[in-house]
Amino acid sequence: QVNIWCWPAGSGELWSVRRDKNLPPALRAAATPKLHADRNIGEWNTYDITVRGNRLTVVLNGQTVINAAELPELPSTGPVGLQHHGGKKAGVWSSPPSLVQFRNIAIEELR
Repeated sequence: QVNIWCWPAGSGELWSVRRDKNLPPALRAAATPKLHADRNIGEWNTYDITVRGNRLTVVLNGQTVINAAELPELPSTGPVGLQHHGGKKAGVWSSPPSLVQFRNIAIEELR
């Protein structure tokens, strides 16, 4: 799971890896963005997310924020999904309040 939101750790983080205290510190550190490359709220961000084997790289707005982080026990196949936290109840955004929009999504199999 690559987080795409304004979060203190920065967008692109691998939350489930970064927060897993059973994993070695070096592996957890690699899952934490090396810099904040998020654009301001309301502006579009561009992500290039690449998975090769069990390694993941995230380039956010042209800057590498995660570089070949190891994803333990990553299956070789599986679904790709987009998740949105929050929603509307009676026409009002509920907690956590968020509005996420996606555009120009392309998935390419690497060889």
